[in-house]
Amino acid sequence: MKDYAWKIALVLGAFSVGTAITYLGWPPQYGPDLAGGVIMVYEVDSEKLKEDQDVDMDELAGSIRMRLDPSGIKEITVRPYGLNQVEIIVPQVSDGGDEATREEEARIRKIITDIGSLEFRIVANRRDSRHQTAIELAELLPRAVDEVTNSDGKVIARFVPVNEEEVERFKGSRDYVTRAARDGETTEVLVMVDPYNVTGEYLTTARLGYDERMRPAVNFTFNSAGAFYFNRLTTENLPDQVGGLQRDLGIVLDGELFSAPSIQGAISDQGQITGNFTEEEVQHLSSILNAGKLPAALRKDPLSSNRTGPTLGRDTIEKGRIAMGISLAAVMIVMVIYYRFSGLVSCVVLIANLVLILALMITFKAALTLAGIAGLVLGVGMSVDANVLIFERIREELERGAALRMAIRNGFDRATRTIVDANLTTLITAIVLYVIGTDSVKGFAITLILGLLMNLFTAVFCARVFFDIAERKRWITKLNMMKMLNETNIDFIKLSRVAMVGSLILITLGLVAVFSRGKNLLDIDFTGGVSVQARFREPQEIEVVRKTIESVPEILPDTIVSQLELEDASEGGHQFVINTSQQDVNTVEETLFELFGNKLTTNEITIGELSEIPAGEAPEGQDEPTSAILPDGTEGIAALLNPRFATMALGGALFAQDESSEESSEGDASAEDDASTEEPAAEETAPAADSDTPATESTSDASSTAETTLDLGDLGEETPEAASMQSVAEIEADLSELFPGGTKTSIELSRALSYGSLADALDAAFGDSVKYEMFTPDDVGLDQTSEQPFSTWVVFLSAPPADAGPLLAKAAEYLESQPYFPSSSKIGGRVAGGMREQAIIALVASQLFIIAYIWIRFQRVVFGLAAVVAVIHDVLITLGIVALSLWLAGPLSFLLIDPFKISLATVAAFLTLVGYSLNDTIVVFDRIREVRGKDPKITQDMVNTSINQTLGRTIMTSLTTLVVLLILFIRGGTGIHAFTFVMMVGVLVGTYSSMFVASPVLLWLVKPSVRGAQSSSVSRVSKQPVITLSKHMSRRDRDACSDFVGFLKQVSTRHLIIAGDLFDSPRLRRLREGDVAVLKALRDLTERCRVTWIRGNHDPEDGWAQAVLGLDVCDEAILHSAQGRYLVTHGDRWDHSMEMPGLVVDAADMIYRGAQLIDRSHGLARMLKRRSKHFCRVIELLKRRARIEARRRGMTGIVLGHTHVAEDERRRGVHYLNSGCWTERPATFVALRAGVAATYIWDEQLRRLNDAEQQVDAVPATALAMS
Repeated sequence: MKDYAWKIALVLGAFSVGTAITYLGWPPQYGPDLAGGVIMVYEVDSEKLKEDQDVDMDELAGSIRMRLDPSGIKEITVRPYGLNQVEIIVPQVSDGGDEATREEEARIRKIITDIGSLEFRIVANRRDSRHQTAIELAELLPRAVDEVTNSDGKVIARFVPVNEEEVERFKGSRDYVTRAARDGETTEVLVMVDPYNVTGEYLTTARLGYDERMRPAVNFTFNSAGAFYFNRLTTENLPDQVGGLQRDLGIVLDGELFSAPSIQGAISDQGQITGNFTEEEVQHLSSILNAGKLPAALRKDPLSSNRTGPTLGRDTIEKGRIAMGISLAAVMIVMVIYYRFSGLVSCVVLIANLVLILALMITFKAALTLAGIAGLVLGVGMSVDANVLIFERIREELERGAALRMAIRNGFDRATRTIVDANLTTLITAIVLYVIGTDSVKGFAITLILGLLMNLFTAVFCARVFFDIAERKRWITKLNMMKMLNETNIDFIKLSRVAMVGSLILITLGLVAVFSRGKNLLDIDFTGGVSVQARFREPQEIEVVRKTIESVPEILPDTIVSQLELEDASEGGHQFVINTSQQDVNTVEETLFELFGNKLTTNEITIGELSEIPAGEAPEGQDEPTSAILPDGTEGIAALLNPRFATMALGGALFAQDESSEESSEGDASAEDDASTEEPAAEETAPAADSDTPATESTSDASSTAETTLDLGDLGEETPEAASMQSVAEIEADLSELFPGGTKTSIELSRALSYGSLADALDAAFGDSVKYEMFTPDDVGLDQTSEQPFSTWVVFLSAPPADAGPLLAKAAEYLESQPYFPSSSKIGGRVAGGMREQAIIALVASQLFIIAYIWIRFQRVVFGLAAVVAVIHDVLITLGIVALSLWLAGPLSFLLIDPFKISLATVAAFLTLVGYSLNDTIVVFDRIREVRGKDPKITQDMVNTSINQTLGRTIMTSLTTLVVLLILFIRGGTGIHAFTFVMMVGVLVGTYSSMFVASPVLLWLVKPSVRGAQSSSVSRVSKQPVITLSKHMSRRDRDACSDFVGFLKQVSTRHLIIAGDLFDSPRLRRLREGDVAVLKALRDLTERCRVTWIRGNHDPEDGWAQAVLGLDVCDEAILHSAQGRYLVTHGDRWDHSMEMPGLVVDAADMIYRGAQLIDRSHGLARMLKRRSKHFCRVIELLKRRARIEARRRGMTGIVLGHTHVAEDERRRGVHYLNSGCWTERPATFVALRAGVAATYIWDEQLRRLNDAEQQVDAVPATALAMS
């Protein structure tokens, strides 16, 4: 047991560590569906957008997701929300409670608000003559302008803020160009804009490092393009040795200069960002740089941040947990009942597998959703497959008559190869999905990889240790197992023709259903939809709310309801978030109002004092001046409050020149140029009329309109940014000029509303009867498209107070009659279009890698192609049945079938299905490889035999998996209903395809010349004399060595098989003179023919003989003769004497060798050995076991190389041949002569050639016995 010490230590150590991690880290991190979390809505910072920049919200969401959850295991949801917002849902942190959740929320806020922009810019220096032009222009710039442009309008330099750690360095030197920023506190420095534009886009890695002062720093590496540009940039700015000028390389992060080291030499692919960083800050910065720059910056503070409860109800969660526990227990009970002791071992390793996977997920802080836990339980159930494979192999060895120890060893050895192949193909899929898949798929891939690795460790290694210890300690002396099927002989290939037709019909119907349903087949994870927050007057039970909403699935499909946890505990149960794939916001709000009516909270409005705006001079030629110069809708105030909308609304509506009246260059310039030039274009050109005013009016009223343009404070000197910084008083003054004789008032809301929501309500109440504008004093620079809610609004109306009062009262009545929805907006899918394409590419790539791997392992590409065809078949049929569920749900509702859709959970089920299908197929293919042996062809009989032999394992594995799935499907609740349905269909289809699709396709893909009739192949092979024999080397038997060498030198054949034992010791005792001659003769023979060595139990396993002698090494071979196929193997695998204690065997050998010395003719020795072994029934037992094996594998006969007496007999339809051994007298061998296998004697007296082909002259053993 010394050899097992390290194995026992490894098993116990791994299980102990896994148990400790699971215990200390419990509970694990749960997903939002089980534990709730935090919902944050962030808005794009429009002030930091470039002109005319369109933000791809799907791309922005993907970039944020990459930062927050690059591995995809934390179940963080990031999706577009409305026009320019993103919604981020972070799971509740299980370990640490509310405080830990708040810390995680703060960390996420910091990650997503840093844009991640990195630039390398040369700091402008007054001593550098190349910078003088830019410096002179920069010193003429007003404080509000950052960029320096030349006469061609090209940006050549710009001012950037300086990090506070570097301020003193720049302010204390006259060489640099610095100035105070607009806030009066920040220092800005001028940097040059070079043509190389080296940015973070060229980075390959950013990681933690340390500078020369051992402070944490960011080490970075460029790709080849970045290295080229960086080298050019630094080469052109090397120190000036004559003038002593040192040029500084500014490192600009998120628009701020962090450091500016002096350039000492050319730099290409590597660099370092230094500063007064902590290690946490460096790690944070590295992760941001590695994730890449965000397409757009977000505002520092979220629009909203709410705590939410689980998206699944408590009853659903409880049902799921109970179902998982029952299913896991059911699998274990089935295994124990069916496999007895072996089943008990499988239960132990299953628990170990589950503990180790949980420990790893806790270590990686992976979030567990309900579907994820179901997948984990399913993975454990599927890992039973490895145990079943091993146990069935052990059963086969025992049925062949092998000893218990030999059966355990052979069972594990032969099953391990199949298990490794099956798991590696699935592992390839998981790795490819992780490398090039989407973030949501990556999470599944990591879980799958962990499960596969732990499955290999527990099912193969740990179980082997348990069995070996139990057998050696004599805790078990036999293994009892139930048997589901006796030997079967089903012609699967014949049945596959009918099965193929059925498959094609199902695939066709399924594809028609898929295209018929279209986008309706996808749920909210892919299509997006609407998210609405509903607030109730009285607390509501979430289950009641959920069931009420689910009562109208045709209007509100794919509904997910979660409860918001408000800060005031007494407010619990008042506010809920409803997400649905319905695409229209108004439809969702109206439906909720119809369902819940007065239960929903309404807003309470307080109208302030109505103040009349002093009447001013109206624009000439217009009765209602504001309607002529003020844009309709909500764009007018944007001109005052936001710089981007100022150029669009004010510049376009008030100051832009009408193209129909003038064709000057000023008329072609943009409105923004008009607003930002030194001389306002408004003073030189006539403004355009409102877009709603006919063109004929705009020209005639041009002069009068120009007289009413409002003064924003000398736009020629102050930028739009400065205009947006106006105070509330200035805004009110400007609006008073727009609404002379109108009304000013305030609106106080009990429930805060965004600009858009309040404007919609006012529009509904006012209609077209009055014009108005409004702003909030809490944020005068508010973008009108913002969803930020406020409670206080200042409103200016064009109507006088007498008319405005009833209108405002009507607006208040309207708002108080409508339900209050704190938030309502369209949301994007969790999987964007680009991500879908990426996932498809990952799946296709994984299948190509699988083909390559199976090609290598099975040495034929057709195996890989057939496996992939089966996978595609399984996926298409399963997808089709999911699509058909819309029509099957009605008539088959008693089977709990619903109109299922494709969600991320069902995608995970499809990916699991791919692994399951491959697993089943590889098991059958591996048995085909075993049955086929060295035969170059694959026949229908081989395939049928292989499927029949693995049928018991296939059914048992499918049943255990289906037990888990059926319990989860019936008892698991809605949370995992679709997931388990897809898996149930997939398991059934995968089991079917491994027998009726993969194997027939494999047979069809084989070339006709190889797939042809067996008779033609036999006639070709039968012309080759194929000889088998056995030789024990390192024994003191010079005559045997001499005979063997003579045989090797004179034999003429295309293929010689040495059916061990070639040596007499696994450790190879010292070679004698005769042994050296044998090795030389073997080496010479390999140059003339193919030599195969079937290794015996005495032969070494280090492979040196294979490397030195050039022999083909295998465990068995298949010979073809005119009589049929023969299995060639070594006889010790069925030798009963191997089960005897070593001392008895050694004593028998001593007696036998003594008899050899007494009688050199070996006659007495042979007689004694035959009688003694017959006494022990060793020979009969060996022959019976050999015949059983040959019959089980569909062979005509079996050929053994063994030390027992040579024999040639037929019994019970099996031809038994034993070549004996060259230490016996007379020496014998088995050969194919004229296509007929028989035993022959090599006689020294008859050692001569008998024909021109130099065939071995031999006498049949039967003839010699008669003489």
